[in-house]
Amino acid sequence: AARAPQFAARLEAALLPRFVQADGIASQTARLFRSGYVANFSLAALAVLLTLLGLALPAAIKPLLGLLELLAIGSVLALTRVGNRRGWHRRWLDNRNLAERLRCLAIAAQIGLGEAADRNAAAPAWVQHWLRQTAREIALPDALVDRAYLLDVRQGLVHLIDAQIGYLAPEAQRMHRLEHRLHHFGTGLFAATALACVVAMAIEAGAELTQGLLPGHATHRFLAVMTMITAGFPALGAAIYGIRMQGEFASVAERAHDTLERLVVLRHTLADDEPTFDTIQRRIVHLTTLLTGDLSDWHRTHHARPLVLPG
Repeated sequence: AARAPQFAARLEAALLPRFVQADGIASQTARLFRSGYVANFSLAALAVLLTLLGLALPAAIKPLLGLLELLAIGSVLALTRVGNRRGWHRRWLDNRNLAERLRCLAIAAQIGLGEAADRNAAAPAWVQHWLRQTAREIALPDALVDRAYLLDVRQGLVHLIDAQIGYLAPEAQRMHRLEHRLHHFGTGLFAATALACVVAMAIEAGAELTQGLLPGHATHRFLAVMTMITAGFPALGAAIYGIRMQGEFASVAERAHDTLERLVVLRHTLADDEPTFDTIQRRIVHLTTLLTGDLSDWHRTHHARPLVLPG
């Protein structure tokens, strides 16, 4: 756009503010939504643990435990209601949809494609409206489309691909690492539960064999602790599983890795291409289709995971 100053000015006046706003809203509501479902599952598990603590603590503490459990459950209800009323989930998905399509439009418009580059991609009606409105406002570039202009457009395309590669590579690793750690932590909790069950049965069998030689209050307290472990650890494991399913970390990592590989191939193809109008136009359509297709898959995955009560 440097060779079309009026077009560059329209990009900065019409497209850039909308992209920044949509990207900012998407990032903020994504953090709120993710924090919301992590808090919901964690508080649900905490409510179970507070109930189990009543087995081992003195009776005088039980009213306090009941109050804390009520606060935990109330927090889950309040958080779910606030998140749904403020539309964290919907605003995150829709604004991310708009931001990524505006990102592609900034490149596609330089070669005269506009919103036509991703017309086959599904998007909410208001997102399509703002995409078309922005495309009309920035219009066509007022420049001579010669070799120098085409080289500039290709350089912008390469920059966009490199930026996406730079984002997706660590994102895929982060999601894979998070899924791996949560999976092993949950498995460890259930393994510890099985071990606690074996130990509890061994203690009970030992108490029977010794015929009361072991102190009764010590045996009772130990078995109460074992009961807390055998009931509390599965509750924590279920909360971790719920977080994994809500976040879809494994599928996000797999999809990011697949898109990353396709972008790397396209990046190498661009390096070998002759910078002609038709070739660059095809590459822009290919990139837009790739990114919006990935966005559609991501949208379908997360659309089925709204903020709901655990259970």
